[in-house]
Amino acid sequence: MKNRTFLLVPLMATILLGFKGNAQAADDTTSSSSAQSVVSSSIQSSSQVSSSNNQVESKSETVSSGSQVSSQSEKADSTEPVTETKADMPHIIYNTQVQNEGWKIPVSDGQISGSMAKAQRMEAMTINVTSKYSGDVQYRAYVQGIGWQNYVSNGQDAGTFGQSKRIEAFQVRLTGELAQNYDVYYHSYAQNLGWLGWTKNNGRSGTALVAYRLEAIQIKLVPKNTNGPSTSGAPYVEPANVSYSTHIQNLGWQQRKYNGELAGTTGRGLRIEGFNVEAHNNAGISGELIYNTFSQNIAWQNWVSQPTTAGTVGRGLRTEAMHMKLTGDMAKYYNVFYQVHVQNLGWLGLASNGELAGTTNLADRIESMRVIVTVKGQPAPTSMPTYRKSNYTYGFNIKQNRIGANASNNYFGYSDGSIIIAHEAGAPGSLDAQVAYMKNNWQTNQAFVSHFVGSNGRIEQLSDTGIAQWGAGATGNKKANAQVELARTTNYGTFKQDYAAYVWLLHTLAQQANIPTNVDSGSDRGIKTHRWISLTYHETDHVDPYGYLKSWGISEQQFRTDVSNGTSSLSNGQNAI
Repeated sequence: MKNRTFLLVPLMATILLGFKGNAQAADDTTSSSSAQSVVSSSIQSSSQVSSSNNQVESKSETVSSGSQVSSQSEKADSTEPVTETKADMPHIIYNTQVQNEGWKIPVSDGQISGSMAKAQRMEAMTINVTSKYSGDVQYRAYVQGIGWQNYVSNGQDAGTFGQSKRIEAFQVRLTGELAQNYDVYYHSYAQNLGWLGWTKNNGRSGTALVAYRLEAIQIKLVPKNTNGPSTSGAPYVEPANVSYSTHIQNLGWQQRKYNGELAGTTGRGLRIEGFNVEAHNNAGISGELIYNTFSQNIAWQNWVSQPTTAGTVGRGLRTEAMHMKLTGDMAKYYNVFYQVHVQNLGWLGLASNGELAGTTNLADRIESMRVIVTVKGQPAPTSMPTYRKSNYTYGFNIKQNRIGANASNNYFGYSDGSIIIAHEAGAPGSLDAQVAYMKNNWQTNQAFVSHFVGSNGRIEQLSDTGIAQWGAGATGNKKANAQVELARTTNYGTFKQDYAAYVWLLHTLAQQANIPTNVDSGSDRGIKTHRWISLTYHETDHVDPYGYLKSWGISEQQFRTDVSNGTSSLSNGQNAI
C-alpha cells in the first residue's frame, strides 16, 4: 500500500474490505458504513490508549486447558514524543479467526485479538496498516501439520480455513519507509504457557514442535529509537535438548548421552563417581541447568552450573543422590526430569525440578542415570521400569528434628530391637503440628515415636533408633527398634506421597536393623502394626493403621506386600524432599 494519503475513515473502510468481519460479517456482506464504524471505533479506542502515555495494558487471563504457567498483565513502556501529529501516525489493524467463533472484530494498536481461557485455537489471521509512509506489513504463520507458510501482506489471509488446524507461531515485518521509521512489536498467548514475551521485526512469536495452539495476539507500531513494550520473557518456545556424561568406576568417562538415553551401567556393580549435564535450546531462552550430588564421605556438595562436573573423579567415591533444576527463563518454560538406578533398589521413580533422586545414609551407589528436558505442559516422560514388581521404588531424605537431648535414652532405656511398629496419628493434622505437639509434650505424656511421616511425603526423625519409645504398651515399646507414625490427610494426592514414604521408611528401618520385612507375621520379629501389638500383648486397644489405610483404598494385603517390597503400589506417588 504505497503512496497512501492518510484520510482516516474513507481509507479504513477500504482496508476493511481486506478483512473478514465477525460471525455476522463472515459472508462479506458488511456495508461500507458498517466497516467505517467498526474501524473508526478501533482507531478511536487506540488513540485514547495512545493519549495516556502511549501505554497498552494487557488483560490478565487464566491459562486455558491444563496451563502450568500463569498469564500475567503485560504493559507497553511509555514512548518518547515524536514529531508527527496524531493524525500522521500510522495504525496497525489485525483480525483473527478462532475455532467455533469465526472471524473476530478487527482491532488495532496493541489491543487483544483472539479468545483466551476457552481452549480455542486461532486458525487464521490478517494484518494491515494505514500510513503516510510507503511500505508494507508482511507476515506468516506456523501451522499445525504444515510448518511455516509463505509470507503474505496487507490484509491477506495467513493460516487455514475449514481444516481445523491451529496456528502455533507467527512473524511480522515491515518494509520500505514504514520499516525505516517504525518497529512492529507483537506477542502471543499460547496454550499451557500464557502470554509469551514481546518480540519485534520478524522475530518468532509462539511455539513450535510441541503442538500448542495460539489463542490470542497483540501487535503495535512503535517509532524508531523509542521504547517499546517490555521484551522480558521468551517470545518463542520450542523443545530443548540435554546431553550428559558419566564417570564410571574402572571405566572412566563414558560416551555422551542425549535426551533420556541411559548413561552408566546396570548389573555390573559399578558406581557413578561424577557426571556433567548440559541443556541446549535453539530459541535463545536464558537460563541453564544446575545440579549437585550427595557423595560418599562428603555428603551434599555445592551446586554447580552446566557443564561442570558434579561428584568426584579419581577418588573412588560413589555418588548416592542428586538434585537438578533449571534457572532463568528456562525454569519458566521447561521441566527437567531425571531418574537413577541404585544399588539393591533398581530404578527409582522419576524426579523433577529440584527433587531428590537417589538415596542418602544407605551407602548405596548410583549405577546409571538418564535426563530429559520438556516444555511446560507436556506429559512427564515414561519412567524406566523397576526391577521390583511394584511400579516405583523411592528414596527419601530423613530430616533430623530431635525431641531434645537424647535424654530419652536414659528416660526410657533401650529396646531389644526385634520389631518395627507402624502407627497412624488417629486425627487429621499437618506433620509440623503433630511433631511440634509430640516434642512439647513427650515428657508429660510419656509418649513419643522415633519417626513421623506426612505433609507430602516428608519424614522427620525425633530420636535415635534402638530406644524404647513409648507408643505401643510396655512389651511393644521394649521390643521396638523404631516406631513410625503416619500423619492423616484429607487430600488423596498428599496421601499417595505420604504412603510411598511410609512404606519405604518401614522397609528401610527393618533392613538397617536386620529385622525381617514381613508385616504382622506369626514370628516375634518383623514389622508389626499397632493392631498386631494390641491383639498379641493385650496392653493397648489401638488397631491402627489399617482403618485409615482402608479409607484410601489400601487393603491389608496390599499394605503388607508394599512394605515387604519397600515400594508403593500407587503408581503416581512421588518422593517429596
